[in-house]
This record gives sequence, C-alpha cells and structure tokens, in this order.
Amino acid sequence: MSPRRLSHVLIRVADLPAAVATYRALGFTCVWGSDPARAHNALIYFEEGPFLELFTPPAPSKARDGAISLVAGSRAAARIRRWATPGEGPIEYAVEIPDFELGATRADLKKAGFLMSRPFRARRRRPDGIELAWWLSMPSDLELPFLMGTYRPADDQPPEARRHVNGARRVAALDLSHPDPTGYAARLARYLGDDPGGQGITIAAGETCGVAALRIEGLAQDIPPRAAHGAALVRA
Repeated sequence: MSPRRLSHVLIRVADLPAAVATYRALGFTCVWGSDPARAHNALIYFEEGPFLELFTPPAPSKARDGAISLVAGSRAAARIRRWATPGEGPIEYAVEIPDFELGATRADLKKAGFLMSRPFRARRRRPDGIELAWWLSMPSDLELPFLMGTYRPADDQPPEARRHVNGARRVAALDLSHPDPTGYAARLARYLGDDPGGQGITIAAGETCGVAALRIEGLAQDIPPRAAHGAALVRA
C-alpha cells in the first residue's frame, strides 16, 4: 500500500477576492476553484507536488452540521466546524491516496488505532464548466491531516497556471509546530505510513499544533505572515 502523500495546504482567508488579489500581487498565479462570483476557494498550483488552497469557509450552522453528520458522521462535522473559527492563515493540510486504496487504507488506520469518519463525496464546478468530484475522510484526531481521494476527472492545469512570476516552483517543505514534537512525529509517521521527514515535513517545538511555515523552492524572497493573510512563505 502506498504511503499517504501530502496533497495540499489550506489557508483560511477572511475575504477571498482580496486574498486572491494579494497573492497575485505577490507574484503567484491563482486559479479560481469555481465561478469567481460564487467561489469559496482559489488554488495555487506548482510545477510539481502539493498545491495551496485559499479558502473562505461557510458560516457554521446547525443545519449544515446536521447534514454533514448524517452523511459522514460527527467526526467530519467537528472537523469542518473548526474551519469556520476566526483568523487567517494555514489551518489544515491534507494527504492523498489513490481511490482503489480507500478500503485498505481505512482498515490499516483502524488497526493502528486511528478513528476515521465515513468517506463522503465532495464536488465543485471549475470556471470552465468541468465538474470535479472526490472523496474525503476525516480523522477524529484534529492534529492529523484529513484523507483525500484523487480528483475525477483529473484537475489538469496548463503549464501557465503552474508558473509564477516570483519564481516559485514547488512546496519543498512543510514546517509544523507542536508542544511535543517527538511524540507528534511518531504519531504522524504511523498515520502516514511513512517517515514525515521523507515528505519534507519538519516538526519543531511550539505552543500549539499547526503549520508554522511553507518552504517554497524558487521563491525570490521570504514573505511574512502579515503580507500573506497569515501564511509564512519562506525560501527553501
């Protein structure tokens, strides 16, 4: 079975159009996830590897909570409810597995002691009209990344959508913080089925668990959180 590989990092923003304008001014190419008039996310793709997702989560509601709980269970509802808390910056990262490994992966994680939500489908329609579908499964442990299946059809992007005038080529490393970095690294390794360091994930001591910085290869200069809606973007 394949190791769970880093898929993307979610960066919560308060005003999506403003965030897209900011990131474009910083030299990133941003692709709207759907019709810009209604979109709740925009994506930053690279030549290879994980992408970044700028997103504004919908406001929490009992009806939405209930619908998610009905389809995927309370673990997924709790996870998604957390996305709507105040503040900007990286709040989550996801790992991807092939669709055909879903059953085996869930069984493997259960055997390792991880509780997962029921898989549920998500979809969005790109600005060009192509509808993408994929599945998600959320661990009850909020410090671990959620699982994501591959986009169907594949979310292919032309080369120009992956090029950035600031020189960025790929997310080379993900710097995480945790009060117990050694313990968290061991837990994450069991969850990923792989050494986190082999995927460019580093873990340092910090007051809370979270994404401390994104190390981006090719970036011309470091970009502090205050200039990037809470995300620290540093040269790899």
